[in-house]
Amino acid sequence: MTLVSTPKNPVPLGANAGYLDVRKGVKVRYASWQSALQQRGGTVCIFPGRNEYIEKYFEVVGELRRRGFAVAIIDWRGQGGSTRLVRGSSRGHIRSFIDYEQDIYHFMKGVVLPDCPMPYYALAHSMSAPILLTPRPSAGAGSIV
Repeated sequence: MTLVSTPKNPVPLGANAGYLDVRKGVKVRYASWQSALQQRGGTVCIFPGRNEYIEKYFEVVGELRRRGFAVAIIDWRGQGGSTRLVRGSSRGHIRSFIDYEQDIYHFMKGVVLPDCPMPYYALAHSMSAPILLTPRPSAGAGSIV
């Protein structure tokens, strides 16, 4: 499994985790969980902040699932368990803002849309909020971002 469990922060049960190939040599880590209730309220997509990672949100994942939501979360490229674009594993770096748009596109297309129930909600922390709120001129009708 690609998620790290500790005695004080165990991986919530039922995790589906892996990597998405967003381009040659770049993998983005993700995890998802179905709701813990039969009555479902949709899916909360969690977009962590700068220098954050999936494991930091295990408590939030558990709470959302207990409230009837499925949960999907991503490690942005350059952070968490995703590919680093520069040498030095403690550095996060992107070449262009488009890198984040590609991460969102592949996350939605590969994880959320095929496996998670609608409606979709976004929980964005720190740097993720402006990433999600930035207008995308190329995002037209039928776009998933």
